[in-house]
Amino acid sequence: MEANRATCSSSAGVARGALSKRRWKIFSRFKKVMTVEINYSDDPDAPFITEENRRRGQLAWLLRAHTLVDVGCWTRVLGEPLRPGVIHQVMKANTTEGGTS
Repeated sequence: MEANRATCSSSAGVARGALSKRRWKIFSRFKKVMTVEINYSDDPDAPFITEENRRRGQLAWLLRAHTLVDVGCWTRVLGEPLRPGVIHQVMKANTTEGGTS
């Protein structure tokens, strides 16, 4: 039973590594990768927030950790669903040259 459990966990680790490589290949085709989340993150334009100390959304943090790709995020915690029009505006603003992530 113990040997079987070790095999499962090591194969899961190999599968996770393969998924990370595939995600990296996909992400590397884009100039910018960004998540939209109903979650908390620091506003990059806030005072005292730098790239080094900025807290990102959970999905962006997870993708950055697994792919080593700079993943930006836009998050809101309003207690209501995100409206498609608002998401479209944010994505449009972030795909321009001066957009923040």
